[in-house]
Amino acid sequence: MGGTGVVTRLFELAALCVVLSTVTGCAWDADQPGPGVVVRDTLPSGRIVARVTATEAPPAWELRERFRIGVIEGDGPDVFGEVRDVELGPRGETFVLDGQAAEVRVFGSEGTYLRTLARPGEGPGELNRPAGLTLDQDGNVWVLNWGNSRYTAFDPATGDVVEEHRRLASFVAFQWPGAFDAEGRLIDVGLDDTGEAAILRLDSDFLPSDTLPFPTADDAHRILIHRGEMLVMSALDPFAPQPAWSPGPDGIVVGEGGAYRLHRIGFDGDTMLTVEVSAPSVRVTASERDSVLTAFQELVESSGGTPERQPRVPDTKPAHGPILLDEQNRLWVQRLPAAGEAPRWDVLGSEGDYVGHVRLPMVVNAVLRSVRADRVAVSAELAGVPTVIVYDLVKGSG
Repeated sequence: MGGTGVVTRLFELAALCVVLSTVTGCAWDADQPGPGVVVRDTLPSGRIVARVTATEAPPAWELRERFRIGVIEGDGPDVFGEVRDVELGPRGETFVLDGQAAEVRVFGSEGTYLRTLARPGEGPGELNRPAGLTLDQDGNVWVLNWGNSRYTAFDPATGDVVEEHRRLASFVAFQWPGAFDAEGRLIDVGLDDTGEAAILRLDSDFLPSDTLPFPTADDAHRILIHRGEMLVMSALDPFAPQPAWSPGPDGIVVGEGGAYRLHRIGFDGDTMLTVEVSAPSVRVTASERDSVLTAFQELVESSGGTPERQPRVPDTKPAHGPILLDEQNRLWVQRLPAAGEAPRWDVLGSEGDYVGHVRLPMVVNAVLRSVRADRVAVSAELAGVPTVIVYDLVKGSG
């Protein structure tokens, strides 16, 4: 695999991995300048290194709420059991995968319910423990039909089943990172030829044809919890740096987590672009430290096990959280927030240029689900209610 500084320790099965750190992000303090100037170097290998310096403030963008979907009770389509995934469609649709109901609900450009795709079951076109969804280049809605070991595609306008293919991978990552690349090939996760977990690119028959190592946190941050001689689970140190990745049209983007350093990597293993961003650290407060230590103790007690050691809480939070490549090949980088701050993302262009940053208008634990053109979809639990919010992205100049 090309490139240096990319964390490539192999993935452990999700059932054994409990992450204690909260991944909602903010970027630059309103009173501090953020990165804006890009200096590029080309290495002998051809890899471009873009260094974004903190000499100018990037443009601040605004999120204006278009609609929200989610109510606490009733039997309508706006009552969600579990928002497993959300995608924005090319014609203004919002597709919401309800994992508990095992169906995809389609809403129009203003949030009006249109139709439901699929139903629970094990037969053709039926869903069982669906893990995520994505759209192909024709706008068909593909669901990772995990419980049925299939990929199932639906026509978004009629709900008809377009295609189904057997899925060979034996595990799934949450949130599911599946997406189609520029050649129309699906990127998923699964086992490589040696039986190790990897990022997979599938061929036209939906069989693995290319693999990359699955980025995971350093084992030095992992705490094993045993009950007698039996391993019952593992956990990471609170606020341990974790690498993040997102599929793109030409490969994947990997963020190191511990450092604000991002790599665009092709499926030939070559690193095409590295972006390094200068950013201020966010400190862990005393109340946050107490909270995560309490959460760890509750986890241990619920497991009935004994940890091999106590967690180590750092003074500062990781450099960044999850990342997302949108359909314009812009990279959205979530930053861990200071206490009491709303989630915020930096937005980087395809060549490493810093094009803007945006903050949610509310303080809430939110997951960035989808960005298409100038619309942004997030999911959150609001007063215990699973909710999807769609925003218009209004670009500013400063």
